[in-house]
Amino acid sequence: MESIQSSILQKSKVAVITGANAGLGFTLADRLLSFYPDIQICLACRNKERGLTAAAALTEKHPKANVHVEILDTSSVASVLSGTEAIRKRYDHIDYLYLNAGIMKVTGVDWNYFWKGLLSR
Repeated sequence: MESIQSSILQKSKVAVITGANAGLGFTLADRLLSFYPDIQICLACRNKERGLTAAAALTEKHPKANVHVEILDTSSVASVLSGTEAIRKRYDHIDYLYLNAGIMKVTGVDWNYFWKGLLSR
């Protein structure tokens, strides 16, 4: 039975939404669940408690919703790497990626190395 459920879940659409615990990101998740009740929603949030609160509100309104919270702080390279790795392991595909997180100063990046690596590929 578990393999059948796993197979069904993997065939449904997957949406990853950054900045999804409030505002436009939360509203987008709510609207997607209203129109596509079988969609899997990944709330990629920087604050775990706020993400879990948003997920609880969505599942209260949409009882059959498949909502997962992943910690992903777009201002932290380490958080982006660990968050995207966790998302990659959880889902075998992503159908929709909504980059809704606010813009903040990014720390911990050697921009010269980044651009050199990007442009030399």
